Amino acid sequence: SGGTISVAAINSCGTGTARTLAVTGNSAPSQPGNLTGNSSVCAGTSYNYSVATVPGATSYIWSIPAGWSGTSTTNNITLVAGSSAGTISVVAVNGCGNSNARTLSVTITPLPAQPSVISGNTVVCPGTPQTYSVSTVPGVNLTYIWTLPVGWTGTSNGTTITVTPGTGGGTISVAANNTCGPGPVRTLAVSFGALPA
Repeated sequence: SGGTISVAAINSCGTGTARTLAVTGNSAPSQPGNLTGNSSVCAGTSYNYSVATVPGATSYIWSIPAGWSGTSTTNNITLVAGSSAGTISVVAVNGCGNSNARTLSVTITPLPAQPSVISGNTVVCPGTPQTYSVSTVPGVNLTYIWTLPVGWTGTSNGTTITVTPGTGGGTISVAANNTCGPGPVRTLAVSFGALPA
């Protein structure tokens, strides 16, 4: 708590007039409130994290997982996620010291694995529908991105696609996709068979 400091000089005749100084009490800041921001992130992506302003704090010290980047002395920070999970922490600071830390554990959402070998005919006839498929890739909320040779038609966001060949061969490719983007691509070369003589 605050109060007043006073001092007076004394001699054999008594005590002189006191000189006073008013002082205000202070203490280290209280622990910040909940740390808000994404707890599951994609490597290389930018994210914002924050805590509510702490009364009496003059600055904030942030600690971030290894391989992440970003700096701040305020109650907000923008970070670029690295490839490692870890803990984000923040303490409030003033002239009397630091608060207890507030923390948030963060995990990295990996890109999906490469799909299995594409099943389907590698030699086809023009205009004859064909079906191609891969096994399900482990993960949640996955979609599949199919790419077809020029002139071929067909769409799908699942593990199976039915297509109508165009007038030439090429490469069929597929990649599993999640919230962090597509994983490695699997390809299958396809060609046209010749009509009989």
